[in-house]
Amino acid sequence: MKSALIDTHVFIWLAEDDPILPVSLRDSLENTDNVFVSIASFWEISIKVKIGKLSLCSDFENLDTRFAATRFKLLPILFVTFSHI
Repeated sequence: MKSALIDTHVFIWLAEDDPILPVSLRDSLENTDNVFVSIASFWEISIKVKIGKLSLCSDFENLDTRFAATRFKLLPILFVTFSHI
């Protein structure tokens, strides 16, 4: 079983259907059993949108709906996670 944690940029490119994302990476993710997106990515996107360093094709408020339409899994931040760093 293959799993992957995708970077914030990769998630944005996928959510926005941005052609900058290589087809080979899209194909690889299609063949990955579990694709995770950290809740920290949503935090990062929110901050960058609010300070004007990032603009999305659609509203940030719709990002959760677009996420829900994927097969990706949300990776929470738990205190126990920090003990593994």
